[in-house]
Amino acid sequence: MPNKSMISRRLRLAGAAACALMAAWTVSASAEPKSWTVDPAQSEIVFVATQLGAPFEGVFRTFEADIRFDREDLPNSTASVTIDVGSLDTGEDQRDSQAKGPEFFDVASHPTAIFKTSAITKTDTGYLADGTLEMKGITKPVQLPFTLEFLGDQARMSGGLIIDRTGWTVGTGEWLSGDTVGRDVEIRISLLASQ
Repeated sequence: MPNKSMISRRLRLAGAAACALMAAWTVSASAEPKSWTVDPAQSEIVFVATQLGAPFEGVFRTFEADIRFDREDLPNSTASVTIDVGSLDTGEDQRDSQAKGPEFFDVASHPTAIFKTSAITKTDTGYLADGTLEMKGITKPVQLPFTLEFLGDQARMSGGLIIDRTGWTVGTGEWLSGDTVGRDVEIRISLLASQ
């Protein structure tokens, strides 16, 4: 049967182990990548599509970004961008109204599109974000190549990708074929953020 001295020693060891675990957790938590705040006035999310073979541009006026990035700690870096799809603006009211309708983005039922990273890696030309894009209740994997320009405590992120809009049922019925509105849509992202 353990004596008082042995019990006391075991309690001290258990206490020391608990303190060590708490210290390790604190160091780990404090080492998480810092959060970056995006400046909406100097950032934009643009899309380029085609109508009857002619390209046109649109922009999403409203979006939110949650970015936690450290170029020295890419495995723990993450980014999430939530786009207010109803804020799209192509400069033509009739086209915008149709794009927000049920055949395309169906803004009434699906007001947001969300991009989330699952991994960020370094490449020869910049970085690559593997992640998912959710639109109209459909989530699919995508890859976003991007570059970074650091300006003191600020950074400019520039990237883009091309998607087939029909993978997210953006354009149904007569719009599915791509004869009138092209199926491929280019998305260009430029974000200015600060720590």
